[in-house]
Amino acid sequence: MQTKVDDLHSSAEHGDSDDYTQQDRGGTVSDNEDSGENLILDSSSVQRLPCTVHTLQQMPAVEKIIKNAAGVVGFFHRSLHWSCELKKSACVGPLAACPTSWNSSLIMLRRLVKENMLRTVTELLTKAKNIKGTRLVPRLTATRSQVEDLVSLLDILEEATNSLYRLME
Repeated sequence: MQTKVDDLHSSAEHGDSDDYTQQDRGGTVSDNEDSGENLILDSSSVQRLPCTVHTLQQMPAVEKIIKNAAGVVGFFHRSLHWSCELKKSACVGPLAACPTSWNSSLIMLRRLVKENMLRTVTELLTKAKNIKGTRLVPRLTATRSQVEDLVSLLDILEEATNSLYRLME
């Protein structure tokens, strides 16, 4: 198996020490498979590049859209009543993002931006705000075009990631 430097970054960020080991920054990197292959890294020749998507997600405008969408999705996940209403009207429920996987934000946004889903979510949020006793109803502040633009950008990055991954196999 070929060991990828990007996997080290991802593994280190998420604490997956079982998958890879690194000794002395620029030492030996090995996978835990039986292939026995090791990659020797020379720290003077390896440049660490930050994950483009994580960098993008830290931009204030992008972070605001993702947090807003996650808040709306969270509302429907916390309320059985509103979750059932959404599933009844849109035929599917919302998908929550996982903080350790950038593409889960993309999947959440893709589901939310679908025509029927976004319209239904907006209608149900308005209905929930008008019902006494419904607590912590979020406001969907991101526009359809903002979410669509972000999804388009993340789609390109997902396609590039998948292409590079296939090359490494």
